[in-house]
Amino acid sequence: MRDIKFRLWCSNNKEWERGEWLIRQDGSLIEMKLGRAVPISNKNHLISQYTGLKDKNEIEIYEGDIVKTTGMIESVGKVIFKDCEFCIEVKPWYSKRPNYQRLKNKENYNDGKSSFEFDKTFEVLGNVYDSPNLLDELIELEK
Repeated sequence: MRDIKFRLWCSNNKEWERGEWLIRQDGSLIEMKLGRAVPISNKNHLISQYTGLKDKNEIEIYEGDIVKTTGMIESVGKVIFKDCEFCIEVKPWYSKRPNYQRLKNKENYNDGKSSFEFDKTFEVLGNVYDSPNLLDELIELEK
């Protein structure tokens, strides 16, 4: 079972906030300060959930991280939560439509003639909050 963790980005200060928060059922945020519950604005804060995986350097991987994956195919993309699982959204330079790869350490390949399992490794390169243009710059380098 994986740890359930979140991190909180403040778009006003352009930094990650430290502290303890509660996320209510309606999605509103409460910060715990000195034993008191203090509501905070959802407009200025973005929540990012831990995927339960770490990269090759033991860095925790969260939603919004930009990761490089190696395995059968090397690619770079943004970690998102889609269809009830964490994925890497890859936007190839040659297409306007993204494709999605499961965020898993092991992957299965089956083309009807052969079938095998291979390991995948990840490396966190940054995130879309600290470096909003990083993914576009990396895609440009692939051309």
